[in-house]
Amino acid sequence: MDTPRQYNLHQRLEFEHGRMTLKRTREWERLERLHARFTNHLHFSLHCKHHNVTPVSLKVKTSMKGTAAKKVISRTQLALLNIRISEILYKIKSFKSRIADVSEELFTTLPVDVYTEVYNWVTHAHRAEWEKCQQRQRKKFDLLYVRQQSQVNNKTTPIAVVNDTMTENIKSKWVINKSDKELTTHECSVLRKGLNYAITPHKLPITDFITALEKACKFIGPDTEEAAHLRSDCVHVMKQHKMPKSNITKEERQALGDLRKDSNIIILPADKGRATVIMNKSEYQEKCNDLLSDRTTYLQLKRDPTNKYSDELTKILRPLKDKELISYEQYRTLYPTSTEPPKFYGLPKVHKSDCPLRPIVATRGSIMYQTARFVANILAPLVGQTPHHLKNSRELVERMSQVILDDDESLVSFDVSALFTSVPVEESLKIIQDKLTLDSSLSGRTKLSPQQVTELLRLCLTTTYFKYDGKFYSQVEGAAMGSPVSPIVANLFMEWFESRALATFPSPPKVWVRYVDDAGAVMKSSLIEPFHRHLNSIHPNIKFTKELEENGSLPMLDVLMSRKEDGRLRFSVFRKPTHTDQYLQFDSHQPMEHKMGVIRTLRHRADHIITEDEDRAIEYEHLRTVLSVAGYTKWAWQSPGRTKLTPHPRIHTDSRPEGHVTLPYVAGVTEAITRKIRKTGVAVHSTPHTTIRRLLVAPKDKDKPDDTCGVVYHLTCEDCDAQYVGETERALKKRISEHKRDSSPVAQHMQTYKHQPTKKVTILDRESRWFERGVKEAVHIRSRSPSLNRDQGRHRLPPIYNSLVQSRDLGDL
Repeated sequence: MDTPRQYNLHQRLEFEHGRMTLKRTREWERLERLHARFTNHLHFSLHCKHHNVTPVSLKVKTSMKGTAAKKVISRTQLALLNIRISEILYKIKSFKSRIADVSEELFTTLPVDVYTEVYNWVTHAHRAEWEKCQQRQRKKFDLLYVRQQSQVNNKTTPIAVVNDTMTENIKSKWVINKSDKELTTHECSVLRKGLNYAITPHKLPITDFITALEKACKFIGPDTEEAAHLRSDCVHVMKQHKMPKSNITKEERQALGDLRKDSNIIILPADKGRATVIMNKSEYQEKCNDLLSDRTTYLQLKRDPTNKYSDELTKILRPLKDKELISYEQYRTLYPTSTEPPKFYGLPKVHKSDCPLRPIVATRGSIMYQTARFVANILAPLVGQTPHHLKNSRELVERMSQVILDDDESLVSFDVSALFTSVPVEESLKIIQDKLTLDSSLSGRTKLSPQQVTELLRLCLTTTYFKYDGKFYSQVEGAAMGSPVSPIVANLFMEWFESRALATFPSPPKVWVRYVDDAGAVMKSSLIEPFHRHLNSIHPNIKFTKELEENGSLPMLDVLMSRKEDGRLRFSVFRKPTHTDQYLQFDSHQPMEHKMGVIRTLRHRADHIITEDEDRAIEYEHLRTVLSVAGYTKWAWQSPGRTKLTPHPRIHTDSRPEGHVTLPYVAGVTEAITRKIRKTGVAVHSTPHTTIRRLLVAPKDKDKPDDTCGVVYHLTCEDCDAQYVGETERALKKRISEHKRDSSPVAQHMQTYKHQPTKKVTILDRESRWFERGVKEAVHIRSRSPSLNRDQGRHRLPPIYNSLVQSRDLGDL
């Protein structure tokens, strides 16, 4: 409705100056209001752009998910906003031009006093419209901004508010310094990130990406059009990549270097609980020597037995291959080419006084490792064929939830002392051979007879030697911790042991369940001591400790079992005193699915182990606290609860064999390449490129460069710049000695130009796998163009990689 003033002005203009003047005045007023409205709209749009807020009318909706789709949507919405701003500017310019025309026309037709009155009126109208629109646009922007910030905050806000005192109490358990070294603030900060913390790489690991890509092409057909397209797409991704920002400070990176160079300390993971332990190297070596001085368990050898054991394995494998009991591929896998011995080291038991070490033997890469894996796969189905076997904590809860305890019954657990080193080898071999003989499904897993499997197993169990501090030792009895077959042998022996123990006790427990060396039982309270003595009398090697329930509760595995008034049990999560509540840090440079996996695992345990709502609420609150300290956000906590990650669909056809490849993780690059490879039907996993463990933890004996097996190496002539790049699975010194033969291009160069035999040998890459090592050799040859190589390596590397590898430093050891 018009105001009285408006009515009077309009009436007077029409009466005194005609209908056309009134029409032009109303046009001016309308244009001023539009100008005010669109100027506000411009400010609103520019404000949205500045604060990265998208107006509702410009939001793009799609069913597509993932990082790539989000980036496309974000770019599209920004482009639409820019278009809108351009259109608004064009309209404002148009309004200004039309206002100038109308104003000038009225100025020439109206008296000055009347024009001034009209001018004041339209200016008032402009201001009123401006204020009304401004208020509306501000409310609109604030609503959009708050809504967007709420979504952003879920991605950046911690799951729970944790004060500094609580945070420090939790983090103080993550690093245990038992050395004389006083850690600096930055050294402590970087160690508290955890040994599994992945550091953002400073350059793209091109060699590893190409190696994985070539393996994927191997599965789909290296010379197919599909492989060519895959290579082209992935090379484009690598060329366009931008390295992510570092997730550690310069001071923390310097601290890592200082810790790595300090030869007086050794950094290790704790035996249990995820803590990082710093020890004086001298104390660590003293404790290792004390362990190895136990002549009932270890015996020092006079020489390296690797060649002897290698010959023994070869004598067994050749007849099996000749009789076609194992395939040629299996023979190649099991045949001992590496001469690296198993390595001994210890992990500190920080929960015990004087911090003793748990002995570990690292067998990966040794001559018996693949054979142990082969035998373990054959024996694995034999494990668990008893009613007492437990697969995991969830099965413990399922079994024990059916139990009702009488007043005269108790919960009790029994733990085998040093099971692996106590397992009697000969008796275990007989038990296992008998089981294999009765196993009707054995022929479906292997062509080998029970006796032949046992013969391979015997070799695995009787060649338990290792190297420590330059000396060689053998394990007198038992199975080595670190061999793939040891847990299976220990389990099978314990199944025989428990069946005999239970059958020969007059009143066996009402319930007996066991997970490897940890057993739980429900039995008459008065029979616990007699039964304990009975267990320890079955075999001289196997001795048990026991733990009685306390205040009606008993822990087993990660479950706390507590008696209720009706004799049934309630279950909750149990954490040992050594538990540090340290989990993978959220800013670790690893795939998001790894971090989501941490949350899913913890929530799954709470949901499936805990039986009471009250206990579950307490557990959830604890998880929210400790995960907040690790940097996890509300968005991460809420996502796994709504959507559980499912395996990525893969295409399988008769002409496309299933396979998988592992990519190094570099944010933005790995995701893009993963999507492209998965489209071909090949499964893809990713792994962190550089972790703090890789940089700082080195307890095992270091091989001399000449003794290193599975390498890509680089030779340089002593007297000129002639070079050679090669690869070998054997010890490097053996391969270097072969370059002295007359047929070698290196030797021919020396003879032709009278140059000295080269001593400049550099290891470019370490790779134990045959195919992958061939690819890496080809990449380094392409990168360096060595003059002494007669060809481009045994793997034919397509030229599409040239722009990536030529004139680049690819060594990233």
